[in-house]
Amino acid sequence: MIMIEHAFAPGEKLPNEETLSKELGVSRVTLREAIRVLGAQGLVETKRGIGTFVTTNEKIFSGSLAKLMALPSKVSKELFEMRLICEPEAAYYATLRATDEELKDIRKRMLEIEYYVEHGLPRTIPEQAFHNALATATHNAYMSKLIPILNRSIGEVVDKLDETTDIIATSIADHRLIVEMMESRNAPGARAAMYVHISHAFNIAGFSID
Repeated sequence: MIMIEHAFAPGEKLPNEETLSKELGVSRVTLREAIRVLGAQGLVETKRGIGTFVTTNEKIFSGSLAKLMALPSKVSKELFEMRLICEPEAAYYATLRATDEELKDIRKRMLEIEYYVEHGLPRTIPEQAFHNALATATHNAYMSKLIPILNRSIGEVVDKLDETTDIIATSIADHRLIVEMMESRNAPGARAAMYVHISHAFNIAGFSID
């Protein structure tokens, strides 16, 4: 919202915790962790008793990802390869580091995907939210920025594959396995489950892993 959508200008105060957590659809615990990470990066500054403000350092951080953001988000083998490289490891570290509250949030995102599918609604938004919540749970500032950029393609992937394949049932089963592995704190299992998940989409999209 700060770096890509420019929803808040430098020096602007962020909405209060209750308002922002509701707007983002996350718990206050998750929001506080996100604010902590942004503060460590220098992108926001929290003034005790006053609130949290956007700093004037945006260019420092947006510049480091500018080239990556400029790459096309269209479905491609290279983009799938990047997801295959990054997301299994994100699942691994998220399993080790996620708070109980974050695990509950990830399960909630999974159930939202299933709700959307059950009611015939486009599942792009909950799909992105699921993967982004998992990236946040790694407690790695670079990962929490990188995964959302890679997942810009999820909308096109979902639209394309849902119309032409039977990927939905496979995807739901994959999500459940990932969450089960995470909840049992089985980090290698979560990594393997995410690898299988991305591989399924990789292959059904018509690409080969070589």
